[in-house]
Amino acid sequence: MKRIRPLLLFVALLPVLVGCPQVGTIRMVEDTPADLESLIADHEYSRVRQLTGKYPALDSVELQNRLQRLERDYETTTWTEASLLETSDSLHEAVQTLSVALQKIPHSNRLRELRNDIEQKRVRRLRNNERATLLARGHYLDDQLRIFADNSKLEPPTRLQQLAHARNQSDAEKLASQLITHARFAMEQEDLSAAMACLELSGDLQDSPEAANLRSELQTIRNSLEKTTQHKASIKKARIKRKQTIKHREQTEKLLTETREALEAKKLHVAREAFKKIPSTRSNDDDVIAVRTRLEQAVKQRVDQLVTSGDALYRAERINPALREWNEALRLSPDNAEIRERTNRANKVLARLAELKRKQ
Repeated sequence: MKRIRPLLLFVALLPVLVGCPQVGTIRMVEDTPADLESLIADHEYSRVRQLTGKYPALDSVELQNRLQRLERDYETTTWTEASLLETSDSLHEAVQTLSVALQKIPHSNRLRELRNDIEQKRVRRLRNNERATLLARGHYLDDQLRIFADNSKLEPPTRLQQLAHARNQSDAEKLASQLITHARFAMEQEDLSAAMACLELSGDLQDSPEAANLRSELQTIRNSLEKTTQHKASIKKARIKRKQTIKHREQTEKLLTETREALEAKKLHVAREAFKKIPSTRSNDDDVIAVRTRLEQAVKQRVDQLVTSGDALYRAERINPALREWNEALRLSPDNAEIRERTNRANKVLARLAELKRKQ
């Protein structure tokens, strides 16, 4: 009789088990060769391989090639479906889809890795949601406790208020412990801001040695990370400065060469434009100073020649040629007030001559 009872219990539970999707792998009847095509149609490739192992006569090269092709297609379809579910934030459905598929093709590392990634993401999401709920509840309890303390200073609390306060204190103690747990998880995930929020609220609700130690540990981590960040920033800044120095040096060498060649060819305008492009960071280099001095001397010499030539032409009443000489000098020395005065005077003379010509 004792042996019959377990059997009767199993028979009684059979309708429930058959209707439960989580026990779909429980089979009361073993697969037979007649089930081969239906198993393939249902993507039950693991059961197909078990069947071919049990009945070697079913196995063939053609069947193995067919199974490999179907498994690849099923794997790709499942991976795409699960990825779309993940994109739409249906993480639980994505994990279920992959878990079902892995029962049918348990050797798929691709699907197993994706399921593990999505499962970790799902767990983090659940933890984050739970933490948000606890923080909201904790802030509410903290407010209630403060309000009770403030009101108690004004008038004695009623019995009902005392009971509510005792309940809030009990809830606050439990919540403080839960917040510490979430703080540890956040620290493991390197979410230091969330960890600090949990620890600070936990301390407000019930300041315990554990919470204080964790806050101290977290502050040490934050200080260390800040120093590391500053060090990395310093290294990055030095690297950028080094690259900029090399770039400016190369630019300067090229522009100095252009300036020298233009000076040799007596193309002072070209020389000046090239020299103006030299980076200011290299302005105190010996080579730059030497070329600047040479350029200034050449410009001064050429300006003096043009002014002298223009003066001679002006005295000979050759106004237009004189103006051309002075304008050329002004291009080389645009801030020279004396040359600008000469050009203004020449332009006025030309204007008067043109006026007299019109009147004649």
